[in-house]
Amino acid sequence: MEIIDKTSIPKETHPGTVNIGGWGIKCAVLENKKRIITQGGLFDAFGRPRKGEKRIDGLPSIIGANNLSEFVSDELREQVQPIKYVTKRGRVSEGYDAEVIASICYLYIDADDKGKLKTNQHHILEKAKILIRALAVTGINALIDEATGYQKFRDDNELEKIFEKYLGKELSKLQKLFPEEFYEEAFRLYGFEYTGKTQRPMQIGNFTKKYVYDSLPLGVVEKLKDVKLKHESNRSSNMWRYLSEDFGVQALKTQLDRVTTTMQLSDDLAMFKKNYQRAFAKEIAARAEQEKIKEYKDTLLPIE
Repeated sequence: MEIIDKTSIPKETHPGTVNIGGWGIKCAVLENKKRIITQGGLFDAFGRPRKGEKRIDGLPSIIGANNLSEFVSDELREQVQPIKYVTKRGRVSEGYDAEVIASICYLYIDADDKGKLKTNQHHILEKAKILIRALAVTGINALIDEATGYQKFRDDNELEKIFEKYLGKELSKLQKLFPEEFYEEAFRLYGFEYTGKTQRPMQIGNFTKKYVYDSLPLGVVEKLKDVKLKHESNRSSNMWRYLSEDFGVQALKTQLDRVTTTMQLSDDLAMFKKNYQRAFAKEIAARAEQEKIKEYKDTLLPIE
């Protein structure tokens, strides 16, 4: 039996269960501020047994099939390396980097796009799609902080690090993110004639902020505005150009697709609002809870 020196590995400080896509996934924050998913939590997330067929050494069975090997990046290989930690009860356990959830989701989605998935892997793909949509709203770190209560203890600079994942260090080179069909549908709901011109009514701008930008984690939009003001004075330019292409832009794209689909299913603005409330019920509830937490924390600040 391997003897492990408990003093050499981090301790669990905030255990919890995060609800993503309707599944309860066990997670924790360690004393080194590392967010992890437990081993059991990883397999529960995708509806897979912890022990299963594995063909590639060093990889868990969920991504160990030979037909998935070409989609396993070096980053993912690192993320699936077990992280030892000491639980609240003093036991040595293992987990994974929390962001492995998103990486595995993208692996299955990419494999499906290339036609490489097998029939018995399609149920994992469906869960991956649900999970990635849920994660796009706030990010796995923010969800774990909320589930464990850690958001009451984290430092402001930790939030800055989370924001950095959404904000690009340099101006994005992408020229266009919002598709024409998004604006065509938005104009239709408001009863405006769409001509394709750059200048848009104020209502469209307010609509875009409320239903697209405000889906980003709490505080990211404010941070975007600050970054934008530091770089330019043009108020009409797009804030999304300051989002990180690998994380922030992808989160916004996911929200754009969902909102556009909801608009297409709506006859008018009133119907859209009802459909949006139904389609985004969980996200709206989570956002309201975040607002309550922020309001509570603000009351603890000294009066200037």
